[in-house]
Amino acid sequence: MVFSSCRKGLACIWSFWVDCVSQLLRMYPFAFEFSSAFLVELLDSVLFYRFGNFLCNIEHERGKARVYDKCGCLWVHLVDMRASDKTSNQYYHLVSVSKTQVFFSPNTTVDTTDSVRNILGYQRVENLGKYLVDETYLWACILREKYKMATSCPETINRKGSSFLWHSLSKVWHYIYDGISWSIGNGERTRFWSDIWIPELGPLTGHRVENSVVEIEKLVYEMADGSGNWLWDEFRHHITDEAATKLASINAPMHDVGCDLCIWRWSDNRKFSVSTAYEALYKHQWEAEDDKWMAVWSYRGPQRVRQFLWLVVKHRILTRFLSAPFDVWIRDNMSSNRIVNGYAWSTLFGIMYWRIWKNRNMLVFSDKSLSVVAFVV
Repeated sequence: MVFSSCRKGLACIWSFWVDCVSQLLRMYPFAFEFSSAFLVELLDSVLFYRFGNFLCNIEHERGKARVYDKCGCLWVHLVDMRASDKTSNQYYHLVSVSKTQVFFSPNTTVDTTDSVRNILGYQRVENLGKYLVDETYLWACILREKYKMATSCPETINRKGSSFLWHSLSKVWHYIYDGISWSIGNGERTRFWSDIWIPELGPLTGHRVENSVVEIEKLVYEMADGSGNWLWDEFRHHITDEAATKLASINAPMHDVGCDLCIWRWSDNRKFSVSTAYEALYKHQWEAEDDKWMAVWSYRGPQRVRQFLWLVVKHRILTRFLSAPFDVWIRDNMSSNRIVNGYAWSTLFGIMYWRIWKNRNMLVFSDKSLSVVAFVV
């Protein structure tokens, strides 16, 4: 279980959820040791019914618990059901409280952490990572089955009826998928032509010779003999010389070296991180290194003038009156070491340029104009 501090509204819902659990434990202390599935269902119901209805005897909840006759209280019915029938039910699977652990994110306060632990009686786990990276864990198996994931790294994860979180993730999945590469083991999970598994090359389908026809779903292991040797006759005539050279530098898959692994190709350690994803996503929007930006932000005049000069260099000022590019003119004047009447010309230049712009705007939009003396002062 994962707990994190959140927006005020959701924090209230979380508190109500914890309160529901604690009330049920007090009302029926010997009836339930709640399973993870039950606790998630309880939270969903709280979110859906908005406080209180979950504990009522409503048709929706009776149907989920396979209760078809009205009764005084759904929980009383479940208690009786458990006492008389040991048949497994997802709402009251026995779990060990002592073995159940909860992870608290760093932004969760100590008071909240202690409160939740005291109510639920669960142990705290410090490292959540080990539960997220192993695809054999129960939660991963459930998600793959729910969303019909045939592979660990599908091209799309958009599915009908998905949760809000999953739907949101599907909208940006193509950015994530672009950063995924495969590290070849036995070659049984990686597609030879359409997956990215050769460093600095991309999918092999983009390096085929003209008019070549291939089986696009062929796996890597089908192009090797299983002992570390490529079956060149199967594909050499379909790929370019550059691709063949790159492929020759990669060890062919072998039966006994383990499964292929998904790796993050934008980081040196091949592990995903938010910082490397952000860098990969926005690197094409960054400006090339140029000393004109250093000249602007190292300007020693007022901040408003510095911002104005930045707009000028970005060509966001709505006028043109120079034959030379603005950035060249700005850079030359702000890099000048001249001293005029005891003042640095670079500083005077920025202030005068800004005042010219302000005076122009006053004249155009307010029909006002500063005198020459006022302007100089």
